[in-house]
Amino acid sequence: MIRNPHTAKSILLIQSKVGRMDYAGLRLPDALLSIAALPLQNGYSVRLIDQRVEKDWKAAVREHINATDVLCAGITCMTGPQIRYALEINRFIKSLRRDLPVVWGGVHPSLFPEQTLQNENIDYVIKGEGERTFFEFVERLRSEEGMAGLPGLYYKENGAVVKNPPRGYIEDLDQLPNLPYELVDIEKYRASGLFKGPSLTFFTSRGCPFPCAFCYNRVFNEGQWRALSPQGAVDRLEYIVKTFGIRKFFIQDDNFIIHIKRFWELMGEMIRRDLGIEWACMGVRADTLHQIGEKGLEMMVRAGCRDIDIGIESGSPRILKLIKKDIDLGLVTDVNRMMAKFPIKSKCTFMIGFPGETDEEVRQTVNFAVRMGRENPNVFTLIFVYCPYPGTELFQAAVEAGFKIPERLEDWADFTPDEWYLNRPNWLTPQQRERYNNICFASLFSCKSGMSKISSPLLRSLFALYHPVAKFRLRNNFFRFPLETSLQKNFMSAGRKQLDDADAV
Repeated sequence: MIRNPHTAKSILLIQSKVGRMDYAGLRLPDALLSIAALPLQNGYSVRLIDQRVEKDWKAAVREHINATDVLCAGITCMTGPQIRYALEINRFIKSLRRDLPVVWGGVHPSLFPEQTLQNENIDYVIKGEGERTFFEFVERLRSEEGMAGLPGLYYKENGAVVKNPPRGYIEDLDQLPNLPYELVDIEKYRASGLFKGPSLTFFTSRGCPFPCAFCYNRVFNEGQWRALSPQGAVDRLEYIVKTFGIRKFFIQDDNFIIHIKRFWELMGEMIRRDLGIEWACMGVRADTLHQIGEKGLEMMVRAGCRDIDIGIESGSPRILKLIKKDIDLGLVTDVNRMMAKFPIKSKCTFMIGFPGETDEEVRQTVNFAVRMGRENPNVFTLIFVYCPYPGTELFQAAVEAGFKIPERLEDWADFTPDEWYLNRPNWLTPQQRERYNNICFASLFSCKSGMSKISSPLLRSLFALYHPVAKFRLRNNFFRFPLETSLQKNFMSAGRKQLDDADAV
């Protein structure tokens, strides 16, 4: 086929597997749908191939590249195992057509644009929000105008990386078009095990203004919070309900309640339209829940809320101060008791293993999480080992304490947020690594309400089997004779089988 960049108006986007996050559910490729919207509005055709649901993704990619005058291919990627899958896709694309430009975006390339471009198969990186940058990028590709000065774009020229100026943030999210859901088969997606049948991820806002020293958001969004208007958000929900019949959503805002007046207006608009939807939300602070009080929780229930994720982070006041999580544990206790009055499940997350954290402070966190479970039967307390995300305020402290920064993009593929400390140099002793791993694994099963987060029947059976043991271990601080090692392998093996089965759908 003769390829002419001036006439080529076809774009190929590929969603790779993520890793363990795919075990609990299969979330929409929101990032790729978002960058596809503007090109589609302007006459481009877009093919989105999802490696997680495509029966033979290689055949689909090969067929599209061979049959279509493709202008470029786009891949999005987070730090961790998704890098391995994305690199596999990238190599395959280049094996079919070496001259096809490949552009990466997402959290990890945004954190490490120059290191990402060291890979010979990656031609461009979009740093930060991608909608406007990607559209301008494909326009310049088609016109052969060149990429100099295009805000938000990094690229290679004569063997060197060219860093263009940063791109400003999109302030008015209402101006962005609806996501082009028609590019995927939305019936295949399950945003949360909480719901039966298809469910979709959804965003009403971006960013978070709080200064938490461990959070990537301080780097990626630089503390900038922007939101859809209440009417605009519900307009988009109503469009999905009426067009596709989907009524279950997982709202993935970085922080769902920032502007209290907007919160009241959003709940009021959802209640007024009575769309018959159910939803869960990620990213709510305990202090803002305290601020909205029982009236706010009642409105959330009336609007369809069934589940909330809350970051508590630690049961130690000193650690909370260290990580700049400005929150009072007494207030958290009050909020947990208040939430026990409502039919809303809550996942409350904690971290242990910070540089300089003592064993006593770890016990404080475990004990606080256990107490929350006793006082609220609807709470699911989950404990992780602190993960040093690049660019965050605590990252340098982690490096000074013994964390070794991976030198290549490929090396970040083993940086799993939940297991990185087991296979990479860090400040934890071998005994601490084993103990903390057992604490985290037990926390997955210690609260019965946690089963609602799992969609696989097999994984739910394993959950029920281990729940009494996990509950006993955490409540009694007993982690000797760790039979969990075998169960953990079986649990992860079952999860991988679920993921492989999804590929055959």
